[in-house]
Amino acid sequence: MRHVRVIEQSKPISQAVAVLGGAPYSYFRYELHRAVMQALPVYEESAREFAVLFGRRHPAVETYRCEDAEIVYFMIGSFATKAKDAIDRQRDSGLKVGLVRPRLLRPYPADALRHALAGKRAVAVIDQKDEGSAFHAPAWCRHRDVRRLRWARGAA
Repeated sequence: MRHVRVIEQSKPISQAVAVLGGAPYSYFRYELHRAVMQALPVYEESAREFAVLFGRRHPAVETYRCEDAEIVYFMIGSFATKAKDAIDRQRDSGLKVGLVRPRLLRPYPADALRHALAGKRAVAVIDQKDEGSAFHAPAWCRHRDVRRLRWARGAA
């Protein structure tokens, strides 16, 4: 009998369907999806508790200088914090710009984002991305999600 090494560190693979079979795998993926979709209220409650304990708020969607902004930059992660200086400089030159920064991607905080984007003339989805990475798709995902939000409110 020949020994076959199924898992090699240099060649990672997913074997979930092979191990579980189709029906159980689909069930577990569905249950995972349901759990993720129910996580937003848990996050919001935890963020409120954090604010009470530490005096800092971390909402699911952060906005910066968006009150009267006509154009907003839609960015995530630490890259978005760099945009604040650029927004301040653009504001100083008379442009009405702001930043919308989701802290969560899944579950997607659609209601909070819809509220943050309401009444804006334009949304620029900006991503700092390594083009060589086949697994890095957040830019197009966010663009698609933002378009979906804008269509849902009739603005696109």
